[in-house]
Amino acid sequence: MLLTLLALWPAAVRAGEPLPLPSVDFAAHGTFIGGGTMTIRHHGGTLRTDMTMPGAPMPMTGYFDLATKKALMVVSTPAGPMAMEVSLADQVGYGAMIGTGVREGRDAVAGEPCDIWRIETSRPEEPVRSCITADGIALRTDAVVGGKPQTVFEIAGLTRGAQNPADLRMPRDVPVMRMPMPQPGAPRPAVPAR
Repeated sequence: MLLTLLALWPAAVRAGEPLPLPSVDFAAHGTFIGGGTMTIRHHGGTLRTDMTMPGAPMPMTGYFDLATKKALMVVSTPAGPMAMEVSLADQVGYGAMIGTGVREGRDAVAGEPCDIWRIETSRPEEPVRSCITADGIALRTDAVVGGKPQTVFEIAGLTRGAQNPADLRMPRDVPVMRMPMPQPGAPRPAVPAR
């Protein structure tokens, strides 16, 4: 009996492992929830996203430091560009996912093979799955939003190749507004519905 329980233990306890982060420079373009379009670039643990949303007068740009799990989101205001610092903990990411998860299968997105990861979140009743390449590029993320499964973002085209590091740094003259960071283990913010 004890040997049977011990034999079943690894199958019953599927501990999550760290999600792979991008290990190569790349540029990509795709779509995200709500009909938006985006471009993503990565170099050396820094990610930049440029997002255009339907009805929004100006695009939004995000500068992500994957090591510190922090991002600066730059928006246009009447007074000029303004950056807001946000935490990446428990957030759905574009091009890279932060956290832990369990591999559940394989798929292909934009012609690229990828592993499907079920990502551990504070809301297990609303699963998040991301298809991530062997070199750590998140190509698609699906989540349950408002009780319905939806694709949060999906890459349509990907090119691996050197990126200019200067293009992935926020301009120094943009003022930064510091936002309170969520405490570890606090519930994550809801993903906006369409």
